[in-house]
Amino acid sequence: MPTGDPPVGSIIVFEDKIIGGIESGKSTRDITNYAEIIAVRNAIQNGYADQLSQSKLYTTHPAS
Repeated sequence: MPTGDPPVGSIIVFEDKIIGGIESGKSTRDITNYAEIIAVRNAIQNGYADQLSQSKLYTTHPAS
């Protein structure tokens, strides 16, 4: 069984373009940061708020 807190990454894709993304936990040193929420915030900061409902979110989660 894996130990520790593995990093989780998320990206948001709109029309084959990555509009937001993050690797959370390890890079931020805060395991309470959820990669999915940070990716959404990142997409909004990048000017894609109106496209979020038409976008796809991809996320990694380690096997347990």
